[in-house]
Amino acid sequence: MKSSSFPNNLGRGEKYAVYALMGMAAFIVFGSLFGLLVQLLWNATLVPLTGVAEISFWQSIGVLILAKLFFGFGSTNSPSRSKRKKKYDKAADLLKQEEFREFWDREGREAYENFKAKDADGE
Repeated sequence: MKSSSFPNNLGRGEKYAVYALMGMAAFIVFGSLFGLLVQLLWNATLVPLTGVAEISFWQSIGVLILAKLFFGFGSTNSPSRSKRKKKYDKAADLLKQEEFREFWDREGREAYENFKAKDADGE
């Protein structure tokens, strides 16, 4: 017997619509909570300390939006990705250094001496 749990009994498009609605609802709930938190913190700390005016809920939402615009929306790279990339870059740089040393030992000195001789004869 097939179970008919919530996501499995819907079609593909219906699932996306439900997930989109749930995402928007979560965005509204968390945005409201952050706005309320900013309002409470502002009114509890800045008003007594500096004497600035109290702000409303919608003004606190505006402060959050301005903060995001000014300071950005965060990094897209996870810390583990950036660490892996740095480790790879270091290994690649080391490999390039080793390759350069081998090239210099093979051909570099002779090519440099030829260049110096041509430069001295040409000028």
